[in-house]
Amino acid sequence: MSIKEKTPIKKKNVIVIITIFLIGIIFCWQWNSAKKIQANVIRVEDLKEKSKIESQQQLANELVRFHVIANSDSDKDQAIKLKVRDAVLEEIVPDLKKSQSIEQTKEIIQSKTPDLIEVAQEVLKENGVDYGVKAALGEHVFPTKYYGDFSLPAGEYQAFRIVLGDGSGANWWCVMFPPLCFVNADEEKSNVSEDSLAEEQKEQKNVSQKKQEKAEQKEKDQEQEVKKTDKIEDLIETASNKEESLKQEEKNELEEKKENIEEKIIIEESQPEETIQIKWKFLEVLQAIFHKHQ
Repeated sequence: MSIKEKTPIKKKNVIVIITIFLIGIIFCWQWNSAKKIQANVIRVEDLKEKSKIESQQQLANELVRFHVIANSDSDKDQAIKLKVRDAVLEEIVPDLKKSQSIEQTKEIIQSKTPDLIEVAQEVLKENGVDYGVKAALGEHVFPTKYYGDFSLPAGEYQAFRIVLGDGSGANWWCVMFPPLCFVNADEEKSNVSEDSLAEEQKEQKNVSQKKQEKAEQKEKDQEQEVKKTDKIEDLIETASNKEESLKQEEKNELEEKKENIEEKIIIEESQPEETIQIKWKFLEVLQAIFHKHQ
């Protein structure tokens, strides 16, 4: 066999070897990715089981919560809250996918906090508001929360909180570690879990209910105010009528007294005339007698 005939064979062998090598690399990469996904799923399942038997303190040491708190409960502020959530998760998820422990997750969050604040501020700017952003990883007390198949008892937990503006609105939340916010590591964008969405819908329902209760209470207060006003007007009208009645009585009494006085004056004035008439008659009688004797 000549040298020219051997050269194509060598090239074919090299191509085969390179192909096998590339296939091996791809297989190892997929196996490693699948292992990470499986590890995340196992951690989630473990957490679900542990939540049924472990104490609040034990659970608190094994997870990191994520909360985005709206400026207020207005429709606009609640919509902005969700946009901030999406932007922040999109920014941090690629790094959190690499985390293999709660310590790594906390380190990632702390190192990314300045960037996440900038991301949130950009969302606020795009939506025409400037009420500011605060974000930090720390210990916070939370009420009992139900997350799908398991519950988180009330108590103190590690949480990364993003507070928008006054932070007086309803919050959206999920669990960053184990990654309940984004179990599927193959997706480019984070998938918010159905449980978290259900929790948010529940909170939004509570917000709507609170708004309705406030409106009903305001309506009741207005009705009470109207009743009070009507009552005051009735009292004023009653007092006014009473005053008019008293004035009328006084007027009638004065008129009656005036009439009595006038009658008395008339009687007193009529008495002298009667006396004079009697005197004149007496004189007439005397004169008649006197003339008769003459």
